[in-house]
Amino acid sequence: MATTFLGSNKKPAVIVAPTSSGKTRIAVEVCKVCGCSILAADSRQVYRELVIASGKEGDLRKIKIAGLGERFVREIEGISQFGLDLVSLKERFTVFDYKKEAEKIFSLVKPAPLMVGGTPLYVDAIAYDFCLPKEDLNLRKKLSNLSDEELVALLKEKDPTAPAEAFKTRRRLIRALETVLVYKKPLNQIRRRRKESRLEFFGLLLPREELYQRIDERVEKALAAGLIEEVAALKAKGYEEARLKECGLWVRLVLQYLKGELDFSSLKERLKFKTHEYARRQLSWWRHNPEITWFEKPELLIEGLIKYLQE
Repeated sequence: MATTFLGSNKKPAVIVAPTSSGKTRIAVEVCKVCGCSILAADSRQVYRELVIASGKEGDLRKIKIAGLGERFVREIEGISQFGLDLVSLKERFTVFDYKKEAEKIFSLVKPAPLMVGGTPLYVDAIAYDFCLPKEDLNLRKKLSNLSDEELVALLKEKDPTAPAEAFKTRRRLIRALETVLVYKKPLNQIRRRRKESRLEFFGLLLPREELYQRIDERVEKALAAGLIEEVAALKAKGYEEARLKECGLWVRLVLQYLKGELDFSSLKERLKFKTHEYARRQLSWWRHNPEITWFEKPELLIEGLIKYLQE
């Protein structure tokens, strides 16, 4: 059997599922049996200031790892979660930075952590060894001065085969153009270096009604726990609205509420509805991946993961 990118004969495992599916709790149960830790793959949980808004769980503590230095981890029932609280919102953190951090963790933390995702691009950057450029702030500034129409036209000119996802938001347009302009190649020739995954994919596919119910319950709990107050505190600390809007749909909607554009009832309904939409987008991404073994019940997924990790 060929060795993996970690030098072993077994690929690290990753759990993929939409938001609020209970991925982290499943991972905790698996790790208790298998003696491993968790590596989160979530583009919002990397920021220390986003706790309720990013759905973090566990007690925060700092540990030191040989070759890696000091890192914050969050512990749930004795299981450490890596990949969280990596930087402040004052810093920029991209999928390029996450890929470097995750590969270090996989190399230095033994046994290999169980990845939980999360943000599809973060997972795929590791799984398929995406080739992504570090942010070029000068190029970004030039692109930021262009209108949406100019950005679309430029990307179509430079990469006629660019996927629809690249055009969905202004931020994605700019990031796609940065990549294409730096490498001077279309996205489909840059991003995926490998045809076969470096990770073993396990997916959870809950019934739609159950998933929506879980999302709605999570929204209610987040509001009760102080979601609005968390965002208001960030605003009071002087973070620019443009920066906060980059912190996910929950933060964007709460900002609208704080400006009086939504009442509380409307905020709650929009949080639920927009999170349903986001969950569907996550599922759409994962369903295009034939390497995922899908499970319809959490207990079957736990059983399948334990069997894989222990065999």
